[in-house]
Amino acid sequence: MSVIGAIHRWINEKCTVLDQYRELFMDYLPEDTEGYSLEGVPAEPVVRRYVNGDMICRKVFAFSSTEVYDGIDNIDTADFYEDFANWMEHCTEDKNFPELPEGEEGMSIRATTDGYLYNENGKRCQYRIQCEFIYFKKRRI
Repeated sequence: MSVIGAIHRWINEKCTVLDQYRELFMDYLPEDTEGYSLEGVPAEPVVRRYVNGDMICRKVFAFSSTEVYDGIDNIDTADFYEDFANWMEHCTEDKNFPELPEGEEGMSIRATTDGYLYNENGKRCQYRIQCEFIYFKKRRI
């Protein structure tokens, strides 16, 4: 399984702040219903390469949601994204990371931006938060 696929499964199964009635999609966010999406973001994948071939790697991703666009709900959405960022920080503290293939191990996961309004379309809008997962990858022989 890909790293982004492992992150998707982990958030879907472990995240305690998600609305259980919303679906988490991959690279897709419906415009007409409230949902979540995980999308890979272009970034340098290798943070550090050791002489023995081991690496510290990163996967940058955006977590997005479709929301009702009005003043009261926007406050709730800001609260949700702050809770989501805090949840990832706690996961790093507890060393609770996505399950990776043998030879790979999570090191940290965190938000790199606050949740922000990404796009609005009348009564609906899209919020997004950018995140980074750092993991160790042992050289494969």
